[in-house]
Amino acid sequence: MLEHKAATGRRGADLVFDFVGTDQTHAASAEMLARGGTYSVIGYGGTISIPSGALVVNEHAVVGNLVGTWIDLWELLQVHATGRITLKTETHPLDSVNDVLAKLRDGEVTGRAVLVPS
Repeated sequence: MLEHKAATGRRGADLVFDFVGTDQTHAASAEMLARGGTYSVIGYGGTISIPSGALVVNEHAVVGNLVGTWIDLWELLQVHATGRITLKTETHPLDSVNDVLAKLRDGEVTGRAVLVPS
């Protein structure tokens, strides 16, 4: 059984947020959905390929969004400028990409991991 299905008692998730947006995360996100679930695509890239029959039979919805309005983004940047929000990033040399990917898989990255060319 897929791990995410085990975590929900085989039911699946009512809502899946995909902040990455690759072919792999599109496919995994669709697999995670419960009947009547919504897949919210935030990160973009790749191609979403879900058979229309599966969408209809499972009553799934796929929604693309920018996580708020442009005004929300502007207000967030203003709050950040006051120092009340701290962005957490880690920088790593580009040639350590495989180590960074392993850290991401293991949940050892807080915030964003940024690869910098050497």
